[in-house]
Amino acid sequence: MAIGERFTALLEARGVKQAALAAQYREHALKRGREFAQDTIESHISRLKKGEPVAVRFFFADLTDARDLLALLAVPEEERGAYVRDANALLSPEERPLRAVVDLSDSVQGRALVGLCDELADKIVLAIPERVALVVTEAQRQYLLPRCTPEGRVQVEIVANAEQGWVRTQKLAADGAVVVSARRFDPLFRWIAFQQSGQEVELEPSDGIVRCAMGKSIDDARVDVLRRRLEVLLSDVAPSQPPQELVMTPCALRWLLAALALGLPIKVQSRGYYDRTEVNVDEKTRAAWGKALNIGAVATEEQWGGALLARAMEVGVTVAASGGEGDLASHRARVVRGGSTPRAILVGGEVHLINASAELRTKMQGLHGVRFHDEEQRLSGFKRIEELVATTPWKAWLDDPYMDAAIERIDPDRKDRDELEFARASLLLHGKLHATEAPCSREWRATLTEILRSELPPVGVRVPPRLTVDGKVVTLLPEAESVRRSSQRGVELHGVPALAPPRIVRESPLHMLKRADQAINDYLWEQGCQERRFLLPTVSTMEDFDWLYLLFDSSPARVVPSRDKVIWWSANQKRHLLGLAWEKAPLPTPARFWHEADETLAALWMALRRAARHADATTLHDGTGMLEMGGGVLALIKVAHVRAAGDGRVEADFLREPRTVQGFDGREHRSMWSDELPGARPIASILQGISTRVAVTGHYKTRIMAEVPTQVFLAKGTARVTITFKATTWETFGEHPMRPEFGAAVAGVLHAEDDARRNDDDDD
Repeated sequence: MAIGERFTALLEARGVKQAALAAQYREHALKRGREFAQDTIESHISRLKKGEPVAVRFFFADLTDARDLLALLAVPEEERGAYVRDANALLSPEERPLRAVVDLSDSVQGRALVGLCDELADKIVLAIPERVALVVTEAQRQYLLPRCTPEGRVQVEIVANAEQGWVRTQKLAADGAVVVSARRFDPLFRWIAFQQSGQEVELEPSDGIVRCAMGKSIDDARVDVLRRRLEVLLSDVAPSQPPQELVMTPCALRWLLAALALGLPIKVQSRGYYDRTEVNVDEKTRAAWGKALNIGAVATEEQWGGALLARAMEVGVTVAASGGEGDLASHRARVVRGGSTPRAILVGGEVHLINASAELRTKMQGLHGVRFHDEEQRLSGFKRIEELVATTPWKAWLDDPYMDAAIERIDPDRKDRDELEFARASLLLHGKLHATEAPCSREWRATLTEILRSELPPVGVRVPPRLTVDGKVVTLLPEAESVRRSSQRGVELHGVPALAPPRIVRESPLHMLKRADQAINDYLWEQGCQERRFLLPTVSTMEDFDWLYLLFDSSPARVVPSRDKVIWWSANQKRHLLGLAWEKAPLPTPARFWHEADETLAALWMALRRAARHADATTLHDGTGMLEMGGGVLALIKVAHVRAAGDGRVEADFLREPRTVQGFDGREHRSMWSDELPGARPIASILQGISTRVAVTGHYKTRIMAEVPTQVFLAKGTARVTITFKATTWETFGEHPMRPEFGAAVAGVLHAEDDARRNDDDDD
């Protein structure tokens, strides 16, 4: 295509006004010391559109002028060669700009040059279609073969010696030509290193001549390369000469300079005791070599990112990590969920600073490859669960021991359900949740009396959420809860304990879940992940917030299983309980237990009614009621009111303590619940013995024991009552010996007062 047609189409495609283009071109020319009137430039633009030779000479006789014009019109570098070739077609050979200057003046002299002429012609002279200048000495000129000097394309410059040859080379290349020489030429990206190897010519870069002929840059330099200058981060590095093997030849020196300037990796030989290996040159060494060679050293992308991360860590970050875009998204999500800040995440050659502090922003602002992210934080699922437990009295959890209603209340839209359930399971499994006691009501006697007016309710029991049997962690669940969990995905969640003792009634027997001995391997992970929801943490991981959220983010509930996850699991299987499985076994409770528990509750009900109506009582400073039950037994009564009212029915539960005995099941000795053995007393697990009288004779001590419930839970409406029993120290004197006459006197006074009070009550 003719240059006029090509240039006209370019202006129309860009939508550029001639006046604006002329003004911009004039500014660029002034910077190079050339002054033109704007009218002159505008008129030549009009002539160039028509393809007139005078305009072509104006813009394309000097290659630097042509580059300015094409750069202003945003012509890609790989397309500029076509414009230059079309323009050169209208110029005489003498008018065309020099594309390359080949410096032969310090090469072989005399007849030895003949052997290189074919190589010079094929690799350099004939490969460049535009004008080329050869700088040779007088001793070389007569041996320069005609193939190297085709008429009209090659300009031969004859000098007296190599020194004059270098001066002439630099002058000829001043307008923007590429220099092919064994001597270093600046700027670097217009120098192609040239050296002889026997009868052959070696060039660095090896494709430099081809790129020059196509109008491309000699080296591929990305836009951001010059922004990774090491002097910005490492200003105190002293110069250091590189190893001789890296600079011993022109081509080696040219390669090293380009690697330093373009941020390419540089490897050097490391000599070990037994062998040699190649290692990458670090950023400090690159900076030192750059200062010694007088070139701005640029870090590799990885080194620049590493240096940025190191600087961020010096200022202070809570988390410093590297990874991909997915890891960055995960860290940002963790910060949103309440993760610690600031964080520095290295992705490729860029450092992403999440919620950076003011000091960190000051230190890192303006550096290439630094990205800032500001995330709005909210409380994490762990904090929300912990605050929920801390602000809800312990007695309220008796109505919601598995925290289901509470989580539904704080997350009604189910937006954070996975996170909250993961946090709940992790915290409960490791015993991290501790509910607080609510203030006790000082009107405990009236509340207790109101509850005791009701008919005797069916007995229930409360069992501990978890215990250890034979070194195994055991979770106790009512059958209804066990069945509900089995219907849901997440086998590792089946054995998560309750926060408060769950309630067992005769209609829903007890189940025991024990951690199974399970071989953990990749196959089990890959095959069983569909049945799991979360990768639950170990004890050590519970203290590491980021590991917790890494487990959460890697859970089957959030990611699709893949080979990468299998590899990750293999490397980190000791950090969580992914292989956790539970053996489930029913714990049958004989009907005799419930019958005897009913009788025990009835006896207690009558005793409490009588004591609440007739016995002495007092209230401690914390609101705990102390009620005399007779026989040296005191009842400690705590009454609290919860927000959620029941349906008005009365519930009465005993605490069923795990009492195990050693038995033989035909194969081995094992620990079993006491009421599993023939002849065992069923209600022993809800009673405890306390000594109400102590007699000391010589070295012997005799105790009179009373059997009382371990703990009793009563509920009606909003009232929640817990009752425990203890022996009065007034009767036992702390189990210290007392003088018989003193004890008899005190006992007589107490009994006389009791008889008088009862007579008065009977008269009323």
